[in-house]
Amino acid sequence: KPGWKIYWRQPGDSGQPPKLDFKNSKNLKSYELQWPYPIKELEAENILTNVYKNNVIIPIKISVIDISKTLDINAILSFQVCKDICIPLETNLFLKLYPGVSEFTGRLHNFELALSKVPVEYQKTGIKNIIINKQSNKSLIINIESAVKFPVGPLEIFLENDDDYIKISKISILENINNNIKAKVILENGVDRYKNLDIILVKGNLVAIAE
Repeated sequence: KPGWKIYWRQPGDSGQPPKLDFKNSKNLKSYELQWPYPIKELEAENILTNVYKNNVIIPIKISVIDISKTLDINAILSFQVCKDICIPLETNLFLKLYPGVSEFTGRLHNFELALSKVPVEYQKTGIKNIIINKQSNKSLIINIESAVKFPVGPLEIFLENDDDYIKISKISILENINNNIKAKVILENGVDRYKNLDIILVKGNLVAIAE
């Protein structure tokens, strides 16, 4: 409903991400949640969270053990919805996918739209290079070199370090010329091993990741 939200896989300063438990499924080899990028929301003074609002589709990439047999999904979904308060919820999900020829459904456009917001390897987006330099313990300079013109829109950045979320206090664009962007990123806490950072970049309809 309006005003309510759920959280990204890295919720930020508060909240719990959705979690799926597929242990009771049959013919399931592996699965991977394809997380669309979230929006950053300041919930209160200095409490920054990464959320989805209104409507979100989180695609799941699934591999089966035997393609000639039915995939029987029996999953437990745990998630948290929040507005003025947070409510933890849990539900069971059931789905059978039969072997054979697949067909597109009327929901294909919605799935494609969700997938367009899932970060892809930066080389596939036209970005040639991403260079991160440490200016100070809480300040990074990020240079993004592209072979094509960047889409119109603000620059958003998400940082992780070995699956740990790194909170960004401020992003300032220092240069934006000749398909190159130079940005200064101020962190709330210091980072020692900045060369191992994973970075997600969002600029208009460009959504890239460098791991």
